[in-house]
Amino acid sequence: MNELTGKKINQCDEEVIRLGFCPTCHCSESTVKRTKKVQCSAVRNVHGQRARVSIMKIIRYRKCENCGNSFRTTEESSSC
Repeated sequence: MNELTGKKINQCDEEVIRLGFCPTCHCSESTVKRTKKVQCSAVRNVHGQRARVSIMKIIRYRKCENCGNSFRTTEESSSC
């Protein structure tokens, strides 16, 4: 679910957003309006065993230069 528009995001749009393109017009020209860092935990395989590790997620709120659509991209940085 897209928090900004309230519309459901399909799998194709998720891939487009992950690559940094606008989900509406697929334009690559977008500016980062705001960046937020969130620390959370995730279960990962560490040395063959499942372990809960602390990761940092970087959320970038973007605005498309072409159509004015607002969307966000999320990326994980390495463990803290």
